[in-house]
Amino acid sequence: MNKVGNWLSMALVFALLVGAILMGFVEKDTAFANATPAPEFAFERFAGGKVDSADLKGRVVMLDFWATWCPPCVEEMPMLVKVAREYEGKGVTFVAVSHDDPETATAAITKFVENQVPDLRPFAAYGSPVTGARYKVKSLPTIFIIDRDGKISGSQSGEISERRLRSWLDAALAK
Repeated sequence: MNKVGNWLSMALVFALLVGAILMGFVEKDTAFANATPAPEFAFERFAGGKVDSADLKGRVVMLDFWATWCPPCVEEMPMLVKVAREYEGKGVTFVAVSHDDPETATAAITKFVENQVPDLRPFAAYGSPVTGARYKVKSLPTIFIIDRDGKISGSQSGEISERRLRSWLDAALAK
């Protein structure tokens, strides 16, 4: 093969490799289309008590599936908590559903809250495989915005930007 052929072959292999990496690691959409009724949920809160989707009708819900061992989850959590604090007076409820191992979740979340994101305490909840399956969570983090009518108005697997999150929350609140 000549030099141009080698160069083109290398460029094609590089492009395919980059495409494969991006397809595998930057999954941005979930299995639900917007306006799909959100599956019901009920979780025990880390700080005590329960949070139930039936009790949140009429509110916008920011539902985040995460884990303390997940680097992208850990990275985005301070931003999620900051936005949640800002929007809770506007009618938004944040539920951070931990997918840590049930046997160690309390200790893991306690350590995470104490050492990294103290303001997460009232938002953290213990997840279950059943609810994760209902929401078709395949990777962490995965976030859902549920509008006042109980329908999904935005969802994403992988880290979300603050700008996109605010846009989705503003749109859900404007309905």
